[in-house]
Formats: sequence, structure tokens, C-alpha cells
Amino acid sequence: MEESGWKLVHGDVFRPPRFHMLLSALLGTGVQLFGLTTLIIGMFYLDIYINLHCLLPSAHYPLLKLTLSLWSSQMEGRGHAIETVLNMLYHISSLSFNLC
Repeated sequence: MEESGWKLVHGDVFRPPRFHMLLSALLGTGVQLFGLTTLIIGMFYLDIYINLHCLLPSAHYPLLKLTLSLWSSQMEGRGHAIETVLNMLYHISSLSFNLC
């Protein structure tokens, strides 16, 4: 009997990626960049980012400080994304031994 379909690919589907740490780091960085971009675009939409010098007249480099504080506030989302991806990959790798 010839094997076809699922029987040919079931080993590849449940195999974890070779560089799982790099994958999770890149996904976490992507989540952080997406969150930062979303916040900055939302602030431009609300004219907060452009008129920041009116809100904080005594602050030096208010746009830079705001951008860096937004970047650092995205660390929690990045850590959560990395943890979720790694847990999912380790769960899949433990399943692959049970299914074969």
C-alpha cells in the first residue's frame, strides 16, 4: 500500500524549528515594534505627539524621551510573546514523541 497525504508529512508538521530561540526572539521583537508603531500612529492621530512641546514646554527632547519610554513599555508584550512561542514549541516537541 502506498503512503500518501498525511502519512508523508506528519513527521514534519510536529517537528520544532531548528533555531527556535532565534524564531522566538524575532517574533518578540516584531510584537514590540508593532506595539510601538501602533502607539505612535495613534498619538499622531490624536495630535499628542506633534503638540508635545506645548504639553511639556520645559522638557528637553520630549519626542525622544516619549519614544524611548514607549519602547521600554513594550517589553512586557515582547516577553509574553517569546514565552508563548517557546512554550508552544516545547509542547509540540513533546507531542511529536508521543504521536509517532
